[in-house]
Amino acid sequence: MSIIGALRSYLAGCPALSGGRIKTGWTDQAGDFALFPTGRTEITRCFDGSRLLRCRYRLTVRRFSQSDAERTDNEALLEQIAGWIADQDREGMLPDLEEEGRALSLGWEGGGLDSYDETGSEATYGGELLLEYERAD
Repeated sequence: MSIIGALRSYLAGCPALSGGRIKTGWTDQAGDFALFPTGRTEITRCFDGSRLLRCRYRLTVRRFSQSDAERTDNEALLEQIAGWIADQDREGMLPDLEEEGRALSLGWEGGGLDSYDETGSEATYGGELLLEYERAD
């Protein structure tokens, strides 16, 4: 399984993401979630040939955002996602990367409004997932 596939499966367990399908790269309508890679960095190469890597993925959600109450709910959703990820990381409950390597940590960075659609009725909110993992080569 690919890393993005493993992350999609893992995030499906997040209660704040229930009821929405996690797509790759783009949200089409309100209620959609999307995940896409934004970069990968090699942190270190070990003597045994294994590598410590960090991947960044953007998780976005498209939501109705016309009223203050909707915008407040949307920000609260991001806080719930961030909290769930922090709890899972603290408990060592990390994505199963299978042949891609062994997950060491998963964090959340940022989070907030990204953009509005052309009508101003829907907005995209998101944050960055930071996955550190070890890969044996």
